[in-house]
Amino acid sequence: MLATILIVLLVLVMIAIVCVSLVYWSRHRTAPVDAVYTWVGIDENLVRDLKTHGITDIDPFVDHLELLYSLRSLERHAPWIRRVYVVVRDGQQPSWLDPSRVHLVPHSRILPEDCLPTFNSLAIESVLHRLPGLSERYLYFNDDMILLGDVFPSDFFDDNGRPIETECAFVSKDTNDARFHPLRLKKKPYDFLRLVAFNHSVLSAYFVEEKERRLSQHVPSANRKSHHRALDVFLRGLVDTRTRKDLQHHTVGSRVRKNTNIARNSLFKKYFGIYRFGSGTVVHPIHYLEIRNEAGMETEIDEILTTPKRFLCIQNNSELLSPGAENALHTYEHLHTVLNQRFPERSRFELN
Repeated sequence: MLATILIVLLVLVMIAIVCVSLVYWSRHRTAPVDAVYTWVGIDENLVRDLKTHGITDIDPFVDHLELLYSLRSLERHAPWIRRVYVVVRDGQQPSWLDPSRVHLVPHSRILPEDCLPTFNSLAIESVLHRLPGLSERYLYFNDDMILLGDVFPSDFFDDNGRPIETECAFVSKDTNDARFHPLRLKKKPYDFLRLVAFNHSVLSAYFVEEKERRLSQHVPSANRKSHHRALDVFLRGLVDTRTRKDLQHHTVGSRVRKNTNIARNSLFKKYFGIYRFGSGTVVHPIHYLEIRNEAGMETEIDEILTTPKRFLCIQNNSELLSPGAENALHTYEHLHTVLNQRFPERSRFELN
C-alpha cells in the first residue's frame, strides 16, 4: 500500500515538473532574438567635431556607465538573447567593455560616408536593421534602459512573431494645443514636440486620420528587420519638395536632429507596424528616474532595490556646466552605489 502511494506521488511530481517545463519553454520558444545598443562617449575628437558643427551642448554625450549596468541586467534577466551588438562612433568603445564578447559596430559600417560624423540618434536608429548578421527579431536598447526583473520573448513578440508595441504620452498635431503654440515653435530647427507632431501628420496623411497618437515607452523596443525594410521602401516614396530628398534619406543624412526627421523608435515604426502588420500594444510599469541638477533623489534611487517593476529608465537631464552640477554628480555616485548592490557581479561583457 505504501509503495503504491509513493508511486502515485512520484507520478504526480513528474507531471508537475513536465507542466512547469512546458510553461517555461512556451514562454521561451521563439526564433533567435539579438539585442542592439547604441553608445557614445566624450573624447577629444568628439568635442572637436561638435564644435565644428556648432553643437555646444555636450551633456547628451557624457557617459555615466548606464551601458555597463544594462548589460549586467541583460545577462541576468534575459539570458535567452542570442548575441549583443553595440553601435558606436568610429574609434570609440567603452573602456571596460570586452570587444570579443559583443559585436562592436562603428557608424561607418551602417551609415553612408557622406553622412558622417553624425550626432543624430534618429539617423542611427533608421539603419540599425542593416547590422551584419542581425537576427530577424531583435530588441533595441538605449543604454539608459535597465532590466530589473526577468523578461521573456513573449513580453516583446506575439504568437505570430509580431513586435508588441508600447504606449505612453499623447501626441497631437492640433495647433490649438498649448504645447504647439506657434510662438513656442517659431524658427526652431529642432523641437521634440514639433518633430513628433510632424511624424503624426505623415501617419495621418498616408494611413489613418487620428486626432491623437501615443509615443512609445522608454523600454527595450521589439523589432523585425523585414518590417524596417518595408518601412524603408515606404519612406523612400515620400519626397520633400523643398529638399528634393525622400524622408528616409533626409533622416539618415541629417547630422543633427531636424523637425522633419522620422522618429522611428519614438513613434513611426510603432504605427507603421500597427497599420501594416497588425501589431498590438501594451503598457509596462516603469521605474523612471530623471537626473537633474537638484538634490534629494536618494529615495527614488533606493527604490531600485525593492520595486517590483521590471524596467528602469535613467533619463539624464543634468547640465554639468551649469549651477547645481555638483548635485547631479552626487546623484550619479549614489545611483552607481545602488546599482552595484542590485548587480554586484560582473557580466561576461566586461574586461577582467
